[in-house]
Amino acid sequence: MIFTSWNIRGLNSKGKQRHLAARLKKDKPQIMLLQETKIPRQKMDEILNKIKPRYKHVTIDPKGSAGGIAILWNPAEVLIDWWIGMPRILTGSFRLIGQSEWVVISAIYGPHTRADRDLFLTQLTKL
Repeated sequence: MIFTSWNIRGLNSKGKQRHLAARLKKDKPQIMLLQETKIPRQKMDEILNKIKPRYKHVTIDPKGSAGGIAILWNPAEVLIDWWIGMPRILTGSFRLIGQSEWVVISAIYGPHTRADRDLFLTQLTKL
């Protein structure tokens, strides 16, 4: 399985969107994890609708101007069984088409403040 993880630090600019499209076309990851997207699901829909091949995604929207997580996958190569989103954690179960093994993959965007760490660690433990 080919996957990559990237703290993209915002997908609002056209330059970052072009860079994402170029990486998806060049590297052809079957799954890509994006942290700190800073965009809502609808904007991710718009961006990915322009990219060939078309990637599907699950997302956690940012809080204000910070955060946001997405897991992208190429539906021609990968199936998703389930996914769950919590603040700062997005997890799904994926399988390559034609294979029998499922893998669980998590995209995590950890907190920067000590006050948020206890809740984050509690959620991570529950997962």
